[in-house]
Amino acid sequence: MHASAGCSRPHLRMLAGRWVAPPLAVIALALGGCGGESARDTSNAASDRPTASGEGENAADRRRRAVEAGRAAAKKTGDLAKEDPVSVPPKKLGILVVYANNETAIDMRDAVKAASAVLGWQTLDCDAEGNPARMATCAESLLNQNVDALVTMTTESAPIAKQLARAKAAGIPTISFGGNVTPNPLFTVQYGLDETKLSHLVNRYLIEQLEQAGDEPTIALQSFPHVYLGKQREEALRQDVAETGVEIVDMHQSDLANVADDARRATESQLTANPELDAIWVGVNFGFPHVGQVVSSRNGGKSFPERPLVVGFVDDSINLDALRKGWGDAVATHPYSPQGWIVVDQLAERFARERPFEPDAMQRSEELYGLDFFEASLVTQDTVPPAPQRVPLPEDPEAFFEAKWAQEFGDVK
Repeated sequence: MHASAGCSRPHLRMLAGRWVAPPLAVIALALGGCGGESARDTSNAASDRPTASGEGENAADRRRRAVEAGRAAAKKTGDLAKEDPVSVPPKKLGILVVYANNETAIDMRDAVKAASAVLGWQTLDCDAEGNPARMATCAESLLNQNVDALVTMTTESAPIAKQLARAKAAGIPTISFGGNVTPNPLFTVQYGLDETKLSHLVNRYLIEQLEQAGDEPTIALQSFPHVYLGKQREEALRQDVAETGVEIVDMHQSDLANVADDARRATESQLTANPELDAIWVGVNFGFPHVGQVVSSRNGGKSFPERPLVVGFVDDSINLDALRKGWGDAVATHPYSPQGWIVVDQLAERFARERPFEPDAMQRSEELYGLDFFEASLVTQDTVPPAPQRVPLPEDPEAFFEAKWAQEFGDVK
């Protein structure tokens, strides 16, 4: 029951207003609303990022580090290619956005567009609006406009299989990025972040907070295992609670075509069927605020442990606002938009130097580029930045790749 008192702080370190797990701590457990890249105000010195030593680090510090790392990465790439600099040829990229009415999707799309602009590339984008039939229409339309590469964001291969096969036959690279989708050889390369690690991070927080709920705490899930990304997150949760006293008493499969209403109805049902429920784990990014609002309303605006704990994923504006209002308790997140810059970098290396794609470029960003662009972290009610700020990126991809490409390709914007 969630009526006991007291709170425990997860054993995490704070960076950029977020709790970040030490690299091995998560493993020791048991082991996807609008703006572009600028929506994360990395130019605002008010969003100082404490380092592990406790010293403040502002946007200027991050930019300097990014420029230095970018130049170093360019030198490494040039040495390997035995020719430096080279010219990057003009290209046209097609961007298939699975659902553009979402802040994270817009961030990623705009990152591809901004990165392409630095190289002088043209971009075309098409919003599939979450409709599988329109996904195929978008892909077909982009190919008909003679794009040199097709970039798809969190789009499963099944709805666009015909178009992927067409692109493959024509030698047009197809790249999947954003949220992880089911592996398929029709894609030239599939990029994704470590959603399992992200889930372990929020699960760790959940388990530690539920220690105050007494013996045998109960949780309900709202998940989407029919999507590869959702399956990864849920499997990690089940793994983490397997050796604990936490019991999963209800599981609802979210309707991604109608997330808001579906999340509210499911929450009402779960709370009614389980009056002693201690927590709701929300796997769908944009279901978090709707679940939290219902939980808060049903419990008179009280906070955990006087109401069920609500945890979820991704630090977009609507989720951060839910934390500020006390509707939810924590979201695990990692930056998604830097993927757009890495996708364009991988394409530039392919087109300019005929280098093969690095299949694990996102998860190995620190090894390949010298910076960890995708540091997983936890944002709680205590660490959420004041409105309207968003949590700043831990690294500056724009400064990094502008510096890298200026060294590698010479005349770039």
